[in-house]
Amino acid sequence: MSTAAVDYQTMNEIVLTVVLPLLAAFLLPLIGRFSVALARYTGPVVLIIALIQVYDVWREMTQPYMIALGGFAPPTGIVFYVDQLSLLFTALVLLMTLLLWPWNRDTSVRECSLTLLLAGAASGLALSGDLFNIYVFYELASVASFGLVAAIASRAAY
Repeated sequence: MSTAAVDYQTMNEIVLTVVLPLLAAFLLPLIGRFSVALARYTGPVVLIIALIQVYDVWREMTQPYMIALGGFAPPTGIVFYVDQLSLLFTALVLLMTLLLWPWNRDTSVRECSLTLLLAGAASGLALSGDLFNIYVFYELASVASFGLVAAIASRAAY
């Protein structure tokens, strides 16, 4: 497991596979104030960009490596462990989110935002290299999934 063999482009691509869906999830309600249609189609575009980045990293990968974000050591910083299995899980999460995207016209921007939040949290879970960050991404995923279930507003959701 090496950290020196990772160039900055690969590190940025890995980080952006998690950050882009999370950032878009928080910006989607602001975009939805101006155009609901644009907000609905921003999510799939972000997911496709993240999938392309995962593919680029997969194609160039020769050995597993660890990324310590911000240069902080693993107990205090965010650590991503990147191998082919974690990239496979990340790609599957992003692909399944893209395939199951809420395309209905009556879907609210809130549901699209929560779907992106769930995709970003699940990608972070797949790439996380330490227990604390697994806990943080798990909490993000649980909040997003609870919100998606509550957004259905049917008797079965309660």
